[in-house]
Amino acid sequence: LCGNALTPKRGVFGKTGDLQTILCLACARDEITYSGALNGDIYVWKGINLIRTVQGAHG
Repeated sequence: LCGNALTPKRGVFGKTGDLQTILCLACARDEITYSGALNGDIYVWKGINLIRTVQGAHG
């Protein structure tokens, strides 16, 4: 968030997850963001780095 506008940044998936279409986002403390992917997975981000994948959360 930059002022009142969102600015896109490319996330770093590493070996933690696969590139997916992201349908929703939720922000938490300490630069943690949760995103819901088209395949039902939930991705947990710290800054721009993917730190965890919850597989089949909406499967």
